Order: sequence, then C-alpha cells, then structure tokens
Amino acid sequence: MKKFDHHTFWEVTKYATRSYVDVQLNDELVASVESKLGYSLPRSYIDLCRIQNGGIPRHRNHRTSEKTSWADNHVAISGIAGIGQSKEYSLLGH
Repeated sequence: MKKFDHHTFWEVTKYATRSYVDVQLNDELVASVESKLGYSLPRSYIDLCRIQNGGIPRHRNHRTSEKTSWADNHVAISGIAGIGQSKEYSLLGH
C-alpha cells in the first residue's frame, strides 16, 4: 500500500482556494462545528483537514466494483468540504 502524500493529494487552483479551502483548522473550530452539526466528525477527516482544510483532490474518479448512480464503474468526488463556515463549500458554508 502506498503511503499517503499530502503534498500531491490536493489540486491547487484559484477556484479551489476561493470555494473550498477554509481557514487553518484548530481544536476550537472543530469543537464549534461539531457542536453546530450535533455530531463528532471522523478523526481521519479532521486529520486531513489539518493538512489543508478542504479543497479539490487531484484524483477525483475512483473505480467501483458495483454500478453507482454516477456511472457503471466509478464514483467521482468533486471536492472535500472544509471544516468551517467561511467558504461556499465548507461544512457550515454560506
């Protein structure tokens, strides 16, 4: 299994920065968002957002063994919401 490389995971574009990448994540922001949502966020998601708080992955299409509503053989990820509220595509976005 390949080791996760956070330096090559994210696609860097003006659109991603403007619409997805939220403020630097800290414990207080996580607690505030979890409180407003009413549940705890997965640890792996929080860890990913500590590297970069939301964005668009470089590789967005992933093969599946079953048909999905999206396609016969894959699922697409358009972006990953940041933990926050200041961006359009953050968990509490406007």
